[in-house]
Amino acid sequence: MDSTENERESLLTAAEVPARLRCSRALVYQLCERGRLSHMRLGVGRGTIRISLRDFNLFLEASHIDVQTPEPPITSCS
Repeated sequence: MDSTENERESLLTAAEVPARLRCSRALVYQLCERGRLSHMRLGVGRGTIRISLRDFNLFLEASHIDVQTPEPPITSCS
């Protein structure tokens, strides 16, 4: 497999992304429109959306929220 084939295989369609995220296709389009998910448009007119696997993984990393264990409340000593 040459590098061109690898690059093509690393592009996700607008149908593949929601399948991986378990969300709607509409949400993927909104994320693209708002600039939260990097993408490219191929073709004429509005074209078709493609998301690189690299950009998809960066989006996942940026979306991760670490939850910290809350500290116990401070009690006053009398």
